[in-house]
Amino acid sequence: MKLTIPQKELATALAAVKPAAATSGAIPILANVAIVANERSVTLTATDLDITLRAKAPATVETKGEITVKCSLLHDMVKSVRGENVELYLVKNILHLECGTAHFKLSTLPADDLPPVPRVKEPQEFEIPEWELYQLLSRTAFAHGEDEQRAALCGSLVELNGDFKVITCDGRRLAVDSVEAPEGQEAKGSFIMPAKVVTVLLRLLARGEEGSKTVFGAVGKNLIQFTFGDFTIVSKLVEGQYPPYQKIIPEIPGQGVMLGRMDILDACRRVALVGDGCRLEFRKQTLTILSRATGESLGEAIETLLIPKVEKDVNINLSSRFIIEALDAVDSPEIQILAQSGVPIVLKAPQKNWFTVIASIKEKE
Repeated sequence: MKLTIPQKELATALAAVKPAAATSGAIPILANVAIVANERSVTLTATDLDITLRAKAPATVETKGEITVKCSLLHDMVKSVRGENVELYLVKNILHLECGTAHFKLSTLPADDLPPVPRVKEPQEFEIPEWELYQLLSRTAFAHGEDEQRAALCGSLVELNGDFKVITCDGRRLAVDSVEAPEGQEAKGSFIMPAKVVTVLLRLLARGEEGSKTVFGAVGKNLIQFTFGDFTIVSKLVEGQYPPYQKIIPEIPGQGVMLGRMDILDACRRVALVGDGCRLEFRKQTLTILSRATGESLGEAIETLLIPKVEKDVNINLSSRFIIEALDAVDSPEIQILAQSGVPIVLKAPQKNWFTVIASIKEKE
């Protein structure tokens, strides 16, 4: 195997597959990345058996071949070199890397030892623009659970039924967003996508319409696959039953209160400097956001915002972090707040399908 590849292209491809390379474990080959030199390109593949990542990059290939080397080490080497092109060539099972004044030698393992990319059997196929998938995931990822004992809540529930809907819930907050599916798309059903897949997608997907490609998805009984541009992701799905999230959404009468998102976000950030919890007090035409700290960190922060008239006084105690993360996740200029004492608060983005539900917390005595 012998090839020349632009340093930036190789660094980008390695960064894309690195999250799937195992950092520890009893199977050494899982820490490696497979390098396959084709006629005019190089394909890199890494897997930890739960998720497999594949990236393709253009290259000038003099001799075809395939081999595996430690992914993290190769990535660090490629990032560190100073030169426009990287030359890779294999001599007696030792991979040589040359770039500028640098020359590295890496031990290898056969490419055949790396588990093959799993295939999605009897898939349901769907399509979605990159930027739309990015927005769906970025607006909901903040509500992922972290309790591994409740594995279903650590992922994103995806529902396909005439639209593409993403739901996350950690037991204290719920986030939902959706877009219409392309005309003629017939895929239906639901599945739970691991949080690690969401993290990888958010790193690789285009963030805006410009330059956005189509994401081709295929979901089977136990696997999900995403293919877009030069990247492919194959992952196991999370097993288990997602809670009936519709029952979590409170029915709050009225149209709520419309506020500038940045106004309330900045106010919440300031009061959060004092304490982890904040209190929202709706009074006629004002919203007061306050936080009090006790003990050695004694202090108080109060912010008052003008709001449209409310007919009933409402007090809600929330986690400052929860409301800040929710407001920070959406790009809407305005936020509709539906609040009622004793039930979770609901935040909605006008002209969007995004909303979040945040449970209240008990007020400290």
